[in-house]
Amino acid sequence: MNWNAVAGIALIGLVLVSCEQKPPGRLHGYVEADYLDLAASVAGRLQHVIRRGEHVRQGMTLFELEQAPESLNVDRLKAELRGNAAQLAEAEFGVRLAQRALQRLRALAGKRFVSEEKLDRASTVASQAKARVERLHARGDVIRAELKQLQWVLEQKRQTAPVAGWIEDVFFETGEWVGAGRPVVRLLPEEGVKIRFYVPEGGLSDIDIGDAVDVHVDGASEALRAEVRYIADRAEFTPPVIYSEDVRAHLVYRVEAVPVDWKRPLHPGQPVDVELR
Repeated sequence: MNWNAVAGIALIGLVLVSCEQKPPGRLHGYVEADYLDLAASVAGRLQHVIRRGEHVRQGMTLFELEQAPESLNVDRLKAELRGNAAQLAEAEFGVRLAQRALQRLRALAGKRFVSEEKLDRASTVASQAKARVERLHARGDVIRAELKQLQWVLEQKRQTAPVAGWIEDVFFETGEWVGAGRPVVRLLPEEGVKIRFYVPEGGLSDIDIGDAVDVHVDGASEALRAEVRYIADRAEFTPPVIYSEDVRAHLVYRVEAVPVDWKRPLHPGQPVDVELR
């Protein structure tokens, strides 16, 4: 006797029995997910990355690239900015002194107590002092622009979770070089899990956006509740992923529902049965 053939026949029998025993009124579906692939806008060597499978809160650090040499340049620019500020304060004080001296000499020149040459020299000193202040202001603007750019780069090298969820996958190991724009982690948001199922043409009038449905999962004693958020406006043939003799050649409409107060974790690709309320 060919035992492989016997086993195959038994498996087919189990599938048929399973289909026949499926409660009436239930629709076929599966768990789907909208992932977020998170990357840095700049390149660098991976210094730290979160582990696959972890649950993360919004704002939690997911990965970080090496901060050098930008961090060193930030410290240097901050020191330059402090030095420039000190020189600027000194230069502005010099402008005030030069302006007061020029005003006094102009008053004396009106009475012919000082020469025009001395007045011109004082005016030149005041102009030079003012020009120095303008140069220091311009230098400070350049330093601040460079500092802002480096701080942006450092912010890009440290990526946080935009929403709460689970780390579905990690694409690089610590110490590896990561190119700019290359995803490092894949995040499954808590709001990213949804149920996708298919409604026959005849049953489309029984469901609408906002309706509640019961989701039955193998191993769960109670149905989970979900809310319909999307109904396709075009019919399609039943996708191959939904295997069933009774609906495989039917035209169906794709429907998506999102979880409502679910405490049981679901996994993308997991088959489910959906029952309309």
